[in-house]
Amino acid sequence: MSKPAAPVQYVSARDRDEASEARVARYVREFDALGCHRSGTKVERLTCEWLAGEAAKHGVRCQLRPYSFERVEPVAGWLEVDGRRIDGLPLFDAAFTDGEGVTGRLGDLESEAAVRVAFVEAGHGSGGARVPRPAGRAVGMVVVTMGDRAGLCPKNAHAYEQPFGPPTLQVSSVHAGELAAWARQGRNARLVASAVRIPASGWNVIARIAGVVGSRAPVVVMTPLTGWWHCAAERGGGLACWLEAIRGLAGSRPARPAVFIATGGHELGDLGLRRLLAEEPYLERDAFAWVRLGADIGAASPGGILLTSPDEGLIEAAQAELQHAGLSAIVRSSQGSTVRQLLIRGENEFFHHPDDRWPASVDAGSLSRQATAYAALISSLAGAVGAS
Repeated sequence: MSKPAAPVQYVSARDRDEASEARVARYVREFDALGCHRSGTKVERLTCEWLAGEAAKHGVRCQLRPYSFERVEPVAGWLEVDGRRIDGLPLFDAAFTDGEGVTGRLGDLESEAAVRVAFVEAGHGSGGARVPRPAGRAVGMVVVTMGDRAGLCPKNAHAYEQPFGPPTLQVSSVHAGELAAWARQGRNARLVASAVRIPASGWNVIARIAGVVGSRAPVVVMTPLTGWWHCAAERGGGLACWLEAIRGLAGSRPARPAVFIATGGHELGDLGLRRLLAEEPYLERDAFAWVRLGADIGAASPGGILLTSPDEGLIEAAQAELQHAGLSAIVRSSQGSTVRQLLIRGENEFFHHPDDRWPASVDAGSLSRQATAYAALISSLAGAVGAS
């Protein structure tokens, strides 16, 4: 006589939602606790090992791939006017001073050629806008970093491997008023922006899930893993979605392969991503679609979900999954891309700010719903069936 079948264990939608929220909260909490996520540091390596360990729980093996570069290590950074000293951080893709620094008249970036130390306020923009460089005789520059919250919000070093312009010091926005006054008055200033470059290793993480039809073009899912500070919302949300997508696809039979990449060097001009694509250009050239899990996904700040793509089909598919999760998005079309890609990002008042920490800067409920939607989108793009 055969044994009776075991009773089916039903899991309610509420229980699934609570389990998902608990997972993404844990991901971001653990990511935040690792430390400041600058490229080429011990924290970056620990982050890669942590990601690999999480993926392994779902039977997915990650490759940790190092690359060599020179890491900028700040030595000293300050601006001094009449004995008043303001501390700051050298700009990583400009020249550096020696320990004595440079001196001269402080003035506005657009002022006359006699200005020796140029002053400018620079907002963070989308993704860390580029810092303007002064023309003329300027031997130094001070940049007030203007974010949504007062503080030092460093700029990404877009020209990291080909630095240019005079030595530049980044300072907190709390000093904007007095610096602007000094610049109007043409006060004399000493600027020190000293740093050294030391050999280091950056890291990329790669996970591959095979497709039933291996010859099909892959779906690529990419997110950065480095930044200036703890980056709980800026980078933690994207990594949580990356892990949830791996979890969803690992228990299915995708028709086409999927490649998951988490890249270092984001704050250094996407250094890790550029190195990876130089090694494996087919990932960009031959991909069926790219899903880029960008900054600030699931941030607690008021603001929308932003979808950017040159492909209407990707936008529509993402919108459908978000609507199913009770969410909506702002859509922007991008032109000129040769890659079928979708960029997903949010808005974060703590963007590039040292206070971007768990739990204050993260909305775990919103992040959970978004992670579920993006995991479903990625499974659909891969033609997955039988998802667990």
